[in-house]
Amino acid sequence: MSIQRVRNGFGPAFLSVSLLANPVVLAQCGDSPPFDAEDHALIGAGFGFSVAISADGSIALVGGPGFDSGDGVVRTFEKVNDDWVEGDGFQAGSFVGEAIGTAIAMNDAGDLAVIGHPFDFTPDPFVFFSGAASVWERDTGTGGWSRTHTFYDTDPIFRGGFGVAVAISPDGTTAVISRASNLGTKTAPLPDAVFVTTRDGGGAWSPLVELNPDPAPDNEDQFGQHVAINRAGDAIAVGAPENTFGPGLTGEIYIFRDIAGDWTHTETIASREPDEAFSFFGSTFAFSGDTLLATDPADGLYSFDPDDSPDLFVFDGSDGVFGPEPDERIGVPLSLRSDGFGGAGAARGLGYGIAVRGDSMLLGASYESSPFAGSEAGTVYRLEKRQGGWEFVSRLQADDPVEFSRFGSGLAISADGSEYLIGEPLYQPDFDHYGMGRIHFTGEVFREPSFRVQSSSIISLLLSFPGVDPQVLETIPSGFLRFVVPFTCEETDPVSQVQLVGGTLSATEPMEITIAPGVTLTADNITLSVTEPSQPAVLDLTGQAMLSGAEFRLEADIAFEGFPPIHAGKRMEVGAIPVEVGGDEESGLTADISGFMLDQIIDAGLGDDNPFVNADITLVTEESDPPCNPADLAEPFGLHDLADVTAFVTAFQSQDGAADLAEPFGLFDLADVLGFVVLFNAGCP
Repeated sequence: MSIQRVRNGFGPAFLSVSLLANPVVLAQCGDSPPFDAEDHALIGAGFGFSVAISADGSIALVGGPGFDSGDGVVRTFEKVNDDWVEGDGFQAGSFVGEAIGTAIAMNDAGDLAVIGHPFDFTPDPFVFFSGAASVWERDTGTGGWSRTHTFYDTDPIFRGGFGVAVAISPDGTTAVISRASNLGTKTAPLPDAVFVTTRDGGGAWSPLVELNPDPAPDNEDQFGQHVAINRAGDAIAVGAPENTFGPGLTGEIYIFRDIAGDWTHTETIASREPDEAFSFFGSTFAFSGDTLLATDPADGLYSFDPDDSPDLFVFDGSDGVFGPEPDERIGVPLSLRSDGFGGAGAARGLGYGIAVRGDSMLLGASYESSPFAGSEAGTVYRLEKRQGGWEFVSRLQADDPVEFSRFGSGLAISADGSEYLIGEPLYQPDFDHYGMGRIHFTGEVFREPSFRVQSSSIISLLLSFPGVDPQVLETIPSGFLRFVVPFTCEETDPVSQVQLVGGTLSATEPMEITIAPGVTLTADNITLSVTEPSQPAVLDLTGQAMLSGAEFRLEADIAFEGFPPIHAGKRMEVGAIPVEVGGDEESGLTADISGFMLDQIIDAGLGDDNPFVNADITLVTEESDPPCNPADLAEPFGLHDLADVTAFVTAFQSQDGAADLAEPFGLFDLADVLGFVVLFNAGCP
């Protein structure tokens, strides 16, 4: 198999968006990596059914279990100078129809992998289609992969499915291999089993040890259809998702722990909605530190209720045991569902693909449909762990979605969350290549530009004090806002998703406010800062969205005539913020907010006489580099030049606060000049 160079997977050239095609962050731009093989071998190959990536995001494996009439193949990739380079793939080579690549697990270093081929044969005793799992090691010098060990079922069964699921500890010392066949019948199901093996310092693997759940599940429960091992290598999760057709029935996850060298069944997890017709709970899950993350992909799978969307279940095991029910359920935000506004079957099949590393997670919803992608084209949700909890932060989709292609079935992610590998195993480029499948390499997905508030912005305040006529005050704000937006395939493409994550607005002048007949106060140094980010939102075809969940803090120095000022502040939860994003990466983005209303009672220390404030905020912003330090006073920001010196002199002469750079603050003197010189000479990074 020839070495093939894959399009660069990093930065703006590889990610994101065409709003006219679909309003989501795209998982790749351009064509998928080709594969050098005869056309007949590509039919039904299922590339992307299983995938794996090293912790540093430089080594990848991709399974195509249906390649060449079911023989299967594992494709190998290495990232060299930001380019993914394909090396020689490998096959089982022992018989025909082995389906190698059905399951792949790779250690963090990317030099050891366990591969399942569940239709291989057992040589002794000879049993057709009983299954096998092989260990492959990578030569770090040549980059080539070679088989170093093969595991066979200890009790081989025709069509037994040994190797249908595999897992490996991050250090590569413990491997898990399951036998779970769905080829039996409900009247004559085949027995399931899960095995553990360990690797010593010399590279030798121990004999397989079978895990024994108590009580044992029925054979038809598909015990072992999915397996996972935690980072420490001392806890294993085994799913048994079948036999769940009927209200109140549930799939289960069995937990085994290494206790003094013996693998012991310690707890069983189940989670079901009592009125659901059936469950696939136990078919997908992953460890993350002391927690187990799982979904029930069947939730809402055939529902037309927009509220019937599956959740991410979080089981907390910090006390050494997982409870029988989830400690937390996290739903997909409405702003990220099907068309950006929710819809029937939103996030359908959530969790059929799952990948977790560190504080980043990918969840595939491979049955997801939308008006832009077609029926069951699939989508992937990205989550991040923030302040101790998981949050949905974006939605990824192929740039040319194809119906029934199951995008998101295979998922892998690097340790820092910067590299994704997404499989789409039923993709067909044309009628003659049904089910060929494809893979999506993605590099850096999002950027966080700053947007400078323009002079056409305005904040209009309506203040109401008891006993005083309402007052209308207006100010032109200055400052910057920070939004997270995706990279685009082409620099002239519009973006498709936005999230407000930070920034501060400042009033340019003090405000005189009458609080009672003949009594005034002065509010100075007024700022409005973003303290909590909004939820991400998909933009509609006009570039508009509603941002919810953001929190602000309003601060000011309040002074009554004849008294020293006091500093006042208030945390403000706000409703939906309307935003419209325009422009592109080439010309620069704009983000405009209009019709944004704030209604708050401000604590000015007046007790029952505190004012009610209604703020009507209109912000016109343009993408711009922020000032690098207080001496960076004029455009172009990020560069200290004569314009900054001129701006400082002007501000100093007019006693503008921008020139008040040193103590004693409030006094413009030589200390401010020296402070400016020090900051100016320090330069911008």
